[in-house]
Amino acid sequence: MPTATTTSTGTTCRAPARSTGSGTAGRTTSASTTGPPDGDIREGTAALGIQVWAEQPIVGRGVLVDLDGYCRDQGTPIDHAAGQPLGLGLIQAAARAQSVSFRPGDILMLHTGWCEWFLALPTGDKESLRDSRRASGIEQSAEFIAWAWDNQLAVIAADNFAVECLPPVPSSPFRSTAPNDHGMMHQQLLAKLGLPLGELWQLGQLSRHMKATGNWDALVTVKPLNITGATGSPANATAVT
Repeated sequence: MPTATTTSTGTTCRAPARSTGSGTAGRTTSASTTGPPDGDIREGTAALGIQVWAEQPIVGRGVLVDLDGYCRDQGTPIDHAAGQPLGLGLIQAAARAQSVSFRPGDILMLHTGWCEWFLALPTGDKESLRDSRRASGIEQSAEFIAWAWDNQLAVIAADNFAVECLPPVPSSPFRSTAPNDHGMMHQQLLAKLGLPLGELWQLGQLSRHMKATGNWDALVTVKPLNITGATGSPANATAVT
């Protein structure tokens, strides 16, 4: 009889500014694809917010891409202290090495090793890193946005501070459209694509289990807190393999 392994993975889930669906696996759209009027976007509004996914949790096929393991196998471990940008080419190469393919509605989980690396640091080093606002993560690029859209991903989650790298790379094409965020992709992913982000997910144990079994997908559930109008929440995410 097959056994099931359940691993709690989620720390944070950020909601899109304009929700376009129920948040279940795949892509579903409401009667209006333009979202609520701008006047309804205010603190505590019931027109949108994390409560939508508390009432109708996100459930779907989660696929883990082990960037940390792939880079170590290549002899080039990720430099978390430097806040290394992780480009689309690296993500694609790691997925190919795992023989992973994506389906519409997949929950993408990127294991970078950042969480476990950070937790092992002395307290002083943790504080210095926090103050530097530097963290490894996805490199900002138009190509990554297009790839996420073309693959019809339902969620992008990672075990790092902000999913994407901090600070944004100087070549970020979003510096003019997201000046307050210094070129981050959050506006592109959350507000424009309606694609939720999971930050600080603990993926180390799950990654090691998946590598041992050779199976890189799992049933993933995400049920945020029921806070009306909130833009983020503990994800309460669980992977069942």
